[in-house]
Amino acid sequence: MAELIMVLASKTPTCVLIEGRTGWSEPTWTSETSRYLMGLVSAIQGPLNSFATTSSPVDLTRLAVWITACNSSLSRPGGVKDAHGSVLPTTVGGAKSSAKYLDRVFGSLRAISSERSAQTAIATLERLLRLWIKDQADKARDLVRSNKISWGTVLNAGAPTETIKKKKEEFTRIKSPSKPSKSPFLSGKGRTALSELLNPEWNWIDTCRIKWSVLSPQEQHNQYSSYVADVKRYYEKINKVSSTIHAKLGHRKRWIHSACTYAGVEPKNKKDKANQFTWSQNFFKLKTTDMLMSVALVFCPAHYLTDIGYDNTATLAWFWDLGRVANAADCTTDNCGPSRVLWEEWCERFAPNFSLKKERVPDALSISDDNPFKLLASTSSKEVPKGEIPEDPLKEPVFEGESRDNDAVGWD
Repeated sequence: MAELIMVLASKTPTCVLIEGRTGWSEPTWTSETSRYLMGLVSAIQGPLNSFATTSSPVDLTRLAVWITACNSSLSRPGGVKDAHGSVLPTTVGGAKSSAKYLDRVFGSLRAISSERSAQTAIATLERLLRLWIKDQADKARDLVRSNKISWGTVLNAGAPTETIKKKKEEFTRIKSPSKPSKSPFLSGKGRTALSELLNPEWNWIDTCRIKWSVLSPQEQHNQYSSYVADVKRYYEKINKVSSTIHAKLGHRKRWIHSACTYAGVEPKNKKDKANQFTWSQNFFKLKTTDMLMSVALVFCPAHYLTDIGYDNTATLAWFWDLGRVANAADCTTDNCGPSRVLWEEWCERFAPNFSLKKERVPDALSISDDNPFKLLASTSSKEVPKGEIPEDPLKEPVFEGESRDNDAVGWD
């Protein structure tokens, strides 16, 4: 230990070691304490190549010294913007931190001898080591920057998280929004088409992860903050997309329930009635081409895609200019863009009649024709006397002098 004290004193410029008047006898070290001292010697010989280590007290002591040096470097006033301590192990040899492991080391050394001179020597060694550790700030910073940052660290820093309890233990996990294609109010074809439409946006996080993984350790430390910011913006965006589309698709619920009830195909048992997928499955088996235009517009792609990066206002305007009943052949990539398949399915299912008079289409959020609740001439030859309420709730007429406008249509 005496040689170790001398070496540390020579490596610490701010330290002046004064020889005492009385000598001291170095204790007889145990096998374990000898390994601790060898670990301290190994530590001051130079930084680690990796934070991976064995269970040997020699390696663990060396690791604890350099982790402590790294933490000291990162906690300098003003902080270190291009080195991130997330790469540092949080435990060493069963101790909760590197500092606690070193406390264990010096505690073991002190326990060897109760001689005052030995205790003074050990205290001197500990003090010199602390001073030496502070002088290793630059080397410690370089050591931190030589280790890659895991993608999970970036994700946890930028993504929304939630804490869950399982068997009395708490876990933190990423809180990802539900993809809109999982909505129960979509047909099978619509679900597939919407999923494919949103895939580039939803899969951006995987592309980001791949780009991150090929960066060098130094590049990762330099770009860490910008990647965290990008991940945060990504989750903010898809959360908005998810909540907006799910809410708009939810407008279909009342019409799906009404149509199923009228057609006598509503779910019968309590469990199925609570399952919206069962309602929708029954609904999309019905003939829907004779439904009112106002109802068809609730299922229109423009209703739930506009204002979230998939502006279909121009597409809907194009269909109104068509001035006739639309069909799937009208849905081309030029007319409908990336959401063409969704428009195609809509035209197939509802045969929307764009020959009706359109007074306004404000931001595709509400719409009214000359009488959105009248029976379309092309859908039924049966005349309904004025004032008589037909059985079909999707074909309810507007009584003379009564205004139902958008509230009855289901547009928010």
